[in-house]
Amino acid sequence: MEKKKATRLEIARSIQFAFVDVVLTILGLAVLGLGVWAIWKENLPVAGTAIGAGVVLLFAATIERFESLKGLGMEAKTRELKKSIDQAEVLTEQLKELVDLVATNLVLLSSSSGRWTDAPPIMEAYQLSRRVRRMLEEVNSEETAIREALMPWAKTVAFDAVGAISKEVQLEARKSLNALRLKLTEPSKDNTEIRTRIAAIEAFFERRPQGVDKWSLSEIIEEVGKLPEIGPELPDARRTELRSKAAAIQEQLRYLAEHMDFKDPDFWVRFKRAHEIESED
Repeated sequence: MEKKKATRLEIARSIQFAFVDVVLTILGLAVLGLGVWAIWKENLPVAGTAIGAGVVLLFAATIERFESLKGLGMEAKTRELKKSIDQAEVLTEQLKELVDLVATNLVLLSSSSGRWTDAPPIMEAYQLSRRVRRMLEEVNSEETAIREALMPWAKTVAFDAVGAISKEVQLEARKSLNALRLKLTEPSKDNTEIRTRIAAIEAFFERRPQGVDKWSLSEIIEEVGKLPEIGPELPDARRTELRSKAAAIQEQLRYLAEHMDFKDPDFWVRFKRAHEIESED
């Protein structure tokens, strides 16, 4: 309803502007004609005044075609310039909103960084990313700039996925480590094999990939798939289960990397909830 009302108002204004332009044009031509007639009658004072007035009226009739008109003691700004100013004011308001949005949430995300349970709920962070994208699109930002702005959020999601899979692998490895250490207490002639297996598990726990903070999103996604393969002493059934889970996560993360968006938001809600339950256990 409001849209139709605005359209009617724009049509009415267009008609009004057209009518004024026609009237001013007719008056301008008439006054110019009067000036020419005065010249023919050799009435120079009247001729000068009439021609000057006619020129002013004709300029007034076409003023929207000029950004600035100066002369004969007057200065006029066009409707196009006013339109540009209005657009600039809207843009300024959008930029202010974006700055407020980013500043407020930057403090929240920075103070909660690295703590899954203290960080904003996954859907809250997702909705924030959608608001940032929408605002950047509205101010006509390049897609590369939008991706750069959203990349920290996407990497956080990916790193949390790595952490969750890693925790599950480590949990299974810890069970195997405890069982092997228990075997060392049993009488045995040769514990070499057991000690070798224990050393392999301990090495896995000490594994610290280098330059993690500089990893690209694709490198993080690759790490998700590695963990079920390199996890030591995993039962075959559990390794198969973790491979399947890692593959599903990688599919979602690849979509995220390409579109800077969730393919299936509910997947991440379920994933985070499952991780929280495992943490409680």
